[in-house]
Amino acid sequence: MLANNFELSCSIGKQGEEKFMRFMQNCGYTMIDTSNLPDYQEKDIDFIAEKNGIAKTIEVKTDNRIRKTNNLYIENMTDIDKQLYGWYHYCQADYLAYIDNVAAIVYLIPFDKVKAAVEQGKARLIKVQSQRQDKQKSTKYQTGWLLNIAIVKDSLICRKLQ
Repeated sequence: MLANNFELSCSIGKQGEEKFMRFMQNCGYTMIDTSNLPDYQEKDIDFIAEKNGIAKTIEVKTDNRIRKTNNLYIENMTDIDKQLYGWYHYCQADYLAYIDNVAAIVYLIPFDKVKAAVEQGKARLIKVQSQRQDKQKSTKYQTGWLLNIAIVKDSLICRKLQ
């Protein structure tokens, strides 16, 4: 079981979003940050990326262990006891961008390819322990899938962050 710290995770996530935005801008994309807009938060969409008249929505996930584990983490339940579903169930982004902060790599994959891998049973379900953000800082448990990069390598774009 893995441990998780919410405040640290939020800080790392925001850093990953900033790195991703700069990376995409350096690749010639116009980026619209939607991460603080309620309509897009409900759909778990951080950015709209536009280039040559084509726009795609992107959700950014930052993980410091991708290089070590070769897995992408996909949140299923954010709180088992409260039956709160994770982002996998409501994200409507076209793409997921996983940022590996340690290796400075971005992994970009169509979200429908991730969903297909999960639905086909190609990802392993795990249980994660973390803290609730209540006054007691009580322990909660969440579940997620680990999807090995090798399984989706044909759909994955992997680039070094600049």
